[in-house]
Amino acid sequence: ATNVPEDELDSAIMRAGRFDRKIHVTRPNLKERQQLFDFYLSGVLEFSLDEFPGRSLKSKKKEIEKLCNLIYQHKDNLNTISFNSAQEAIEWLNETILPYKFLVKGSDITNFPTEAHTILEKIKKQFNRPIYELTDDELVQLTEKNDGKKIKRHIIHFLFSYSTKKKMITKVRYDENIDTSILARRTVWFSPAEIESTVREAGIIALRDGREKITLKDLSEAYDRVSYGDKSNIIMNKEDKKWTAYHEAGHAILAYLTHPKDDVIKATIIPRKGFLGFVSHKPSEEHYSHNKEYFLAQIKICIASYVAEEMTFGSTTSGVGGGPGADFNTALTIARNMVWSYGMGRTGLIGDFQTQGYHLPLLVSERTKEILDNDVQEILQSCLKEVRDILTKHKELFEYFAEELLKKEELEYDEIQAIFDKFNVKPLSGRTSLRL
Repeated sequence: ATNVPEDELDSAIMRAGRFDRKIHVTRPNLKERQQLFDFYLSGVLEFSLDEFPGRSLKSKKKEIEKLCNLIYQHKDNLNTISFNSAQEAIEWLNETILPYKFLVKGSDITNFPTEAHTILEKIKKQFNRPIYELTDDELVQLTEKNDGKKIKRHIIHFLFSYSTKKKMITKVRYDENIDTSILARRTVWFSPAEIESTVREAGIIALRDGREKITLKDLSEAYDRVSYGDKSNIIMNKEDKKWTAYHEAGHAILAYLTHPKDDVIKATIIPRKGFLGFVSHKPSEEHYSHNKEYFLAQIKICIASYVAEEMTFGSTTSGVGGGPGADFNTALTIARNMVWSYGMGRTGLIGDFQTQGYHLPLLVSERTKEILDNDVQEILQSCLKEVRDILTKHKELFEYFAEELLKKEELEYDEIQAIFDKFNVKPLSGRTSLRL
């Protein structure tokens, strides 16, 4: 096995006689993605609630140590730590070992305080099993022979080591009314592994809520986790929330009005790893080449956050820049590719100057570089002016969208569509609609 690209391998390795048949495995198309969703949702999913999905044993122990530290410090609020995909296991440990106490098998629980009975009932309902009990010997091992941090380590080893942990298999089915064609359109460029991960993550979400069926909402949340990462434990103040809401509203308005291929499927100001909010826009089917209109729309969407902040607050934040993936960086990269590689500049210079300039810098003169750079700035400034005109024209829509996002924190496709319908604003003609 190798992760070296095929075109970089020695031709002697790939010649006939060594590899007589080559099978190219590509990402699934629309039809194949629907078939994959049908397959993964057709049976019964099984989950072991005492496992941490996708985590190494070392990582599992580290997360449990965090929780145990909080317990021993008598902290009431355990939500300040983001356990995310391992949350069901964390909740199980936290609830099945009563705070600061252990139970002996066969012990009389009739005299337990009301709070303890509430926890017991919750466990039975959520996990369909009684509270985790220890034998006399286990209790002695954990409490009498050890103290403080040593007890914590024994809990970790006893409950989560591969040799001793008990499997608690829970099954979950899916709602038969789910339209898998919608899921297939929403997951463009997903691999089979990502589709399977989405379905399993949706199952975990359903189980956590005490339900035996996966719903479309569960799959939507699972899609977000697979695509954008887990929610962060960052708590934004009111001012940051407002800036973020208007920032993302700018992206959403321009994506809806100018993008020739993409649907706006989500807007959120709930922080996730690496960003405070985002607007997700994706095509409903694969496109393998893009024209000038597509690239200009991408630039306008990036710049829209800058204009939105400027129009609303009279200044802008660092959220528009700051490195790879940031709005300005993305806009500049697209504009530069258009001019330096695709021949889309106003002056009409033809050639892949970006590749030539990288490998053979002396072949691109300073005068040519100056012309190309001027063309790049001309594209950016032209897009900036158009974005200002669009947001000014639709200012009422823009402000309403931002306030709705600020109030709800997250807007799904149907909610976004309803806002534009309210103002009788239609997307760019020729784009198909993705109705969830």
